[in-house]
Amino acid sequence: MAGHQIWCSWLTPNRARDLSYLTFNFVSVVVLVFVNKYVFTQVHFPFSTLLTLVHYITNWALLIAFCYAGVFTPSANKAPPKRFRWLVLVLGLATPLNNLSLKLNSFGVYQVIKLLVIPGIALMEFVLYGKTISTRRITCLVVMTIGSGIATVTDMKFSFQGTAVALVWIPIAVAYKVLWSEAQKIDGWSTMPLMHLAMPWASGVVASLVPVLDPPGGTEF
Repeated sequence: MAGHQIWCSWLTPNRARDLSYLTFNFVSVVVLVFVNKYVFTQVHFPFSTLLTLVHYITNWALLIAFCYAGVFTPSANKAPPKRFRWLVLVLGLATPLNNLSLKLNSFGVYQVIKLLVIPGIALMEFVLYGKTISTRRITCLVVMTIGSGIATVTDMKFSFQGTAVALVWIPIAVAYKVLWSEAQKIDGWSTMPLMHLAMPWASGVVASLVPVLDPPGGTEF
């Protein structure tokens, strides 16, 4: 009974809302990864960048709909975040390379490589801002890495192309995470207005990568 009361007092409406957002984000990301891998391996759709462009345009359309529905207010009169061009560039590069890595690598290799982004972010924030992470967080990261490695050890199949793409993707993903965090924490942008501002430009970057990263024939599939 006491534990229930403590839980109810901690779970305020704002925390409940934030928790629901985090849960939805986590589940949707996991589901999207599995769906993308299914499309690549079972549907035999090899156009990973074109698939990313479809995702981006869909996100852009949903953001416009949410904006008209009053879910968020676009910051039309607000100055873009510092280094906005770099943010758009890495936003346009990170996901296409991530999906290309998912297509070329086994699921186990893909998961382990994604975990390397976390220490990369910690290193970049330490170099740029002098930020450090606590021993508790380091321990959690180590446990999470070991657990992911154990869970995917039977699906570790390396390829030269897949490894090369993953190694290119890691620093770009790190830069994207750090620049996005900087735009929110330092420049004061919230997630949806920032996505609403950046997504059209990032979609253009992705579109320019389709003929570079994808095999020919995407429009004829």
